[in-house]
Amino acid sequence: MVCHKMNALAVSHRAERQAGRHPAPREGTHAAVNRRGRPMPGGPRTVRPRAAVRALAARAIAGTLAVALLGPAVSAAESADAAPRKAVEHCRELIRPCQLSDGLIRMRADGEIVRGVPYFANIAAVALLAPRHRQPESSDVGRVRRWLAWYAAHQKPDGTVHKYSGTVGCYARTEKLDTTDTSASLYLLALNRYRKASRDRHLRARFGVSAIRAIEAVRSLVDPTDGLTWARPGNRNKYLMDNVLVSLCMADAAELLEAMGDRQRATEARQIRRGISESVARFLPPGAGHFAWAIGAGGRLSTGLDLPYPHQRANLYALAHLEAVPQGLWPRLRDACPTDRLVMTTRSYFAARRVGSAEDRTRFRSIVLEQARSLRPDNCDVFEPALAILVLTDDVAL
Repeated sequence: MVCHKMNALAVSHRAERQAGRHPAPREGTHAAVNRRGRPMPGGPRTVRPRAAVRALAARAIAGTLAVALLGPAVSAAESADAAPRKAVEHCRELIRPCQLSDGLIRMRADGEIVRGVPYFANIAAVALLAPRHRQPESSDVGRVRRWLAWYAAHQKPDGTVHKYSGTVGCYARTEKLDTTDTSASLYLLALNRYRKASRDRHLRARFGVSAIRAIEAVRSLVDPTDGLTWARPGNRNKYLMDNVLVSLCMADAAELLEAMGDRQRATEARQIRRGISESVARFLPPGAGHFAWAIGAGGRLSTGLDLPYPHQRANLYALAHLEAVPQGLWPRLRDACPTDRLVMTTRSYFAARRVGSAEDRTRFRSIVLEQARSLRPDNCDVFEPALAILVLTDDVAL
């Protein structure tokens, strides 16, 4: 019955058009009608000539061929981008279980043993927030907040923090102070990262005191004669890596303190950064061709380029972040540094990123990617997946 009704309506419509109630379509057009045979809005439609139809078909075929030809390239690019993303997520999954229920980030999540080193835990916190602009993960912001709260609760009034050891069920403070100049600086860097990621309205109430203690701890270790920092109270050694790292972190520290309304200490942070920048050349002996890794209490330089740590790693750090570096130092390190440990390949990548060739950068990034994929809870410490994340997200904070 439906079909018959539709046919009857179509016949009726033709009769009305013939009677002049609807204009007849022009040549080359057809009347637009709906399923009930009634005219559709917009009037008649143009009937495309055969040449136009053939042209449309040709364009469609060309488009299909283009997709077919470009498809593999697009897929390859997507695949190349997917591999680092998967590796970053794998590394984050290695860091997350290292955090205990009270907020401490231990060195490994393998077993019941607890080794708490705030220096490395701060690096892990920074790395957890590194990929937020690509892969937002609100739960990681919460993890970092709990770690920062743990650090604040375990600070001494002078801003120093100890290392901890024991088991998951019972761990305690050791007598060993963590490296204060870098640990306190990294805390301020992690806290500023958290500030940006969380927009915590209670930031100053929660962390204002600990931020002040941290910057005061760093300031107390500045040698007024040259602006460089000693490692910790009672240790009058100045380390190249420490001073470069402190200088990097002071930029974030100043930003953080400014946001907290503490302009005086923000200025102090900038002064610390400036002092290190002006004196870091003291680590470069005349004619040596490489940096000293330490300056002793009496000003004696500790040098060398044979050992992966501290010689080579300290010089890679300098290449990655300092403006004035010895000519020819990068090729020497590139060819001498071992590539079997992720901590060295990550440092080599950051050096290559600044002073190496595109081939160097690609090579070390590829090595880091493969090493990151092979990490497991039982074969790495928490800072190793953290450093891999910084490389694979191209985050040069450290």
